[in-house]
Amino acid sequence: MSRLPLALFCSLFLIAVALTAQDSLNAQRPPMGIDISGQWFVAYQNVEEEGQHSNQFFLRRGYVTFGKKFNDLISVRFTQDIITDREGSDAGNIEMRLKYLYIRLKTKGMPGLGQAYLDFGMVSRPWLDFEEKINRYRLQGTMYAERVGIMNSADFGLTFVTLLGGKLDESYVKSVNDAFPGKYGSVSLGVYNGGGYYALEKNNGKTLEGRLSLRPLPVQLPGLQLTYSLALGEGNIPEGPDWRLHLASLSYAVPAFRSMIQYVDGTGNSFGSLVDENMLPRPLRGYSLFGEYTFARHFSLIGRYDLFSARSGDTWEDGRRTIAGFCYHFLHGQKVLINADVYDPEGHRETVVELVAEIRF
Repeated sequence: MSRLPLALFCSLFLIAVALTAQDSLNAQRPPMGIDISGQWFVAYQNVEEEGQHSNQFFLRRGYVTFGKKFNDLISVRFTQDIITDREGSDAGNIEMRLKYLYIRLKTKGMPGLGQAYLDFGMVSRPWLDFEEKINRYRLQGTMYAERVGIMNSADFGLTFVTLLGGKLDESYVKSVNDAFPGKYGSVSLGVYNGGGYYALEKNNGKTLEGRLSLRPLPVQLPGLQLTYSLALGEGNIPEGPDWRLHLASLSYAVPAFRSMIQYVDGTGNSFGSLVDENMLPRPLRGYSLFGEYTFARHFSLIGRYDLFSARSGDTWEDGRRTIAGFCYHFLHGQKVLINADVYDPEGHRETVVELVAEIRF
């Protein structure tokens, strides 16, 4: 996509939203405050790697979010990402950087786009934003595509999201999942720098990403979704190696059970690091299986198996990860998880046993 049509599309969309919102902006409304929320993952872990043992208490991640709703159409979000620095002279310090910083424009009142919105700034990317609403165990670690180094969950750019066919039945939304509650599915499209939310843009290429999720049986099986996600662009290094990703998934969610199967195929990655000695993108393929079973309302068993392969010359280099855990849920979203994570690439093995608490407010 050339820069001019893309810029023209974005400009026309923003103008349309602004014109639609004019009455709301001019209306007299009472002042509204700032919403504040937080999410922290604190952990203790024991690691065994090549005969060496270590253990530590640490902060896996922390998020603090500030939100402001100006009216029914316009809002903003600002999320700080709190991490432990593990490199250089500042290793061990707690650092803060940005994860999200965007303005959201809703399209209420626009024909055919009553459940749509546009985020502009430092925004969520289409696939991982969807996956994290099915797999609610970010406290254990990152999702598959981020864990194996294909891309991360946010970037500088814009994301357009719309639901398909109105909203699902309210009972399902309240009891199972309120994210992307389109009766027939949802669509997410975006354009991004490509390097992620903690990288500078190192070339002039932009990444186009999209996701289409469909509910084939919205009345009989509203939790069943078929999803296809596509990413096209250049790796974020000056050489700009091609990056292409095809991802297909089948997911299912009901109160007692959640699962997701995903398969990936492509070349290179968004960071530009998956290349050979000639700076050509390496082919990749892999899959991930995830399942969660909830019983007695407050307890869950989870399991996940990842396989990721990248070709080097005439051979494929495999990496496997197996995760199993037991989780206690309390106080409307808080979690305590005990889990084992075994990572087994060729010629190497790492076993992690940990206790993680997710604190939300």
